[in-house]
Amino acid sequence: MSDTIEIPADLIDLHRQWAETDQAVHQRIAEIEQHEAEHGRPPLPTTPDDPGRANDQLAQLRQARSDAAAAVRARVAEVAGDPARRWAVQAALLEAAAEPVAV
Repeated sequence: MSDTIEIPADLIDLHRQWAETDQAVHQRIAEIEQHEAEHGRPPLPTTPDDPGRANDQLAQLRQARSDAAAAVRARVAEVAGDPARRWAVQAALLEAAAEPVAV
């Protein structure tokens, strides 16, 4: 049995999409916190009929991150096959995703 785990390119892409979405969530939280620090209140809506705009944007980003994470978990399970191999696949995925993208 080989110790090397081949990580499919689509799984690396899914992981990178999740990472981008996760970064967007953190960026939006930082923007909201910065606005609150500067103005003493959360961002105002852009229109009167859009009262929760800042929270809605954050909720949408969080949902996208959750969906992306679920896709990664499902694909990791497929690649691992055996539940006992999931940690090894996840570790190999993190290693593979950390490598620069070939252009």
